Amino acid sequence: METKPTYEELELKIKELKEEINKLRETQKESRKSIRFLNNIINCIDDPIFVKDRQHKWVLLNDACCRQIGHEREMLIGKGDYDFHPKAEADVFREKDTLVLQTGKVNLNQENITYPDGNIHVISTKKSLLTDSETSDKFIVGIIRDVTTQVKLETEREGLIKELQEALAKIKKLRGLIPICAACKKVRSDNGFWQQVEVYVRDHSEANFTHGYCPECAARLINEG
Repeated sequence: METKPTYEELELKIKELKEEINKLRETQKESRKSIRFLNNIINCIDDPIFVKDRQHKWVLLNDACCRQIGHEREMLIGKGDYDFHPKAEADVFREKDTLVLQTGKVNLNQENITYPDGNIHVISTKKSLLTDSETSDKFIVGIIRDVTTQVKLETEREGLIKELQEALAKIKKLRGLIPICAACKKVRSDNGFWQQVEVYVRDHSEANFTHGYCPECAARLINEG
């Protein structure tokens, strides 16, 4: 015959249950506090951050990422790139997601993205693979940086370098030994023709001549006249 627990035993059991419940509540409280703290840290970061599941759906986005896409977090969770981006852009995002899921390697890619105002920006996206240690579920963790200004400056710099190189290519320089007649002062060109020194210098440099008389020649001409 089964013996019923005494009143004192029941009280002890209830007390133990209460202690277990209080510990569980305290643990849950600390967990919520940690999650809230982590979310605050993520949302303080200016660069957009997101996490996608294997179906390429967002499971986490920070405030910066929500602003970049132009929608509230509640509208974005469970959705994907094709729901909010032009197909050409979403195709690139999906391709890199798949690459990370298949290889497990970090992917860094520069790509275009259309902002809510319609302007196209250049972004650098770094994607990594996260595998849950308990469930083995795989996730894509992405960090985005807007590099539009840097790309513009780099393009301008390359254009300036090209212009300078073209300008340098057009500059003609006189160098080496120049064969010149000791009497008439004509210069022998590379093809063997004798030219006036003015013509030779003009053809081999950016310089030109303006003619006049030095004081000695001017005096001589006056005396001869």
